[in-house]
Amino acid sequence: GQTSGDEYADAVVQLGLLAYESFINDASWIGVDLSILNGGTGASNAGDARYNLNIGRLSSLDYVDNLDWEGLPLSLDNGGTGYTSGDEFDDQTLHHGLLAFESFVTNDYWAGESLSIQNGGTGAANAAAARYSLGLGRLSSLDYVNGLDWNGVPLDLDDGGTGVSSLDDFDGVLQLGLLARESFLNNGDWEGEDLSLLNGGTAAS
Repeated sequence: GQTSGDEYADAVVQLGLLAYESFINDASWIGVDLSILNGGTGASNAGDARYNLNIGRLSSLDYVDNLDWEGLPLSLDNGGTGYTSGDEFDDQTLHHGLLAFESFVTNDYWAGESLSIQNGGTGAANAAAARYSLGLGRLSSLDYVNGLDWNGVPLDLDDGGTGVSSLDDFDGVLQLGLLARESFLNNGDWEGEDLSLLNGGTAAS
């Protein structure tokens, strides 16, 4: 019978199964795993491959935590603290004061002179001294005022006062007559002609 060219070539050259393949896959491999020397891993599973390549446990992790750390604490130079506790780090490196861990402060944390006016304080340690520092007068501590709190000339009429210091003087300002302070009238207060009929009188004496 007839012999094809491929069959003749296979018989003469003794070509293998891969001779006419353009690509290979796992099915094309037979025998031991490809060694590291030949560009393989020398293993047939991921765990053995990592072992053969001397890959550590962390290579298969997506995240790390405290359990993955071993040895001395990470130094400051490498972004750590260099210590195993916050207190030790604070004492040895940061040297924080008492306020470092406080969220609020009280008078107990104040030391030194009173806060000055320039820095938003009063510069004083008591209310009286504070008023003095702020230039406040005696009236600043009063809720009400009276005559004893007035000093100077009487308040002018234009400002709602009388402008004088006595009732008699005030009568003069208002130009009041003799009857201004009377509650009742009598015959002694009448002067002039008899009261007319038109004004409710008799026009007779």
